[in-house]
Amino acid sequence: FCLKLDKARFMLDLEKKFFSEDRSGNAPVIAILTKFDDLISQVYDISLDYNTNRENAEMERKKLEASLFSYKSPPKAGVYVEDMHNDNGKHQEQVKVLIEKTAESLDDLSLKMLFVSIQQNNLELCIECATK
Repeated sequence: FCLKLDKARFMLDLEKKFFSEDRSGNAPVIAILTKFDDLISQVYDISLDYNTNRENAEMERKKLEASLFSYKSPPKAGVYVEDMHNDNGKHQEQVKVLIEKTAESLDDLSLKMLFVSIQQNNLELCIECATK
């Protein structure tokens, strides 16, 4: 479930309804918080250096994430991504975190085995799941 990190309007009414309703089933919901780099610009203070502005954006992201996880049916896990539009971004690292969070969130052994078999080229994930 993708959500844009936006201070002004983090969740739409339909999204709030989705996380407020009871859900059953074996497939977990993973929250993918997009555009962290945009959140940095939303909280940017020209009198502060980049690292301080980034830390402020991190605090704001944590607040938004906490509100998301306070719903009746919160996601099983959450990841945030940034610079996905930039060719020099850390895409591989961010996707790796998403894959790991997804594997950790699967409670059903059959689903977990299916997921791991699809990710068989990801040797680290296969080893990690096999040892648990």
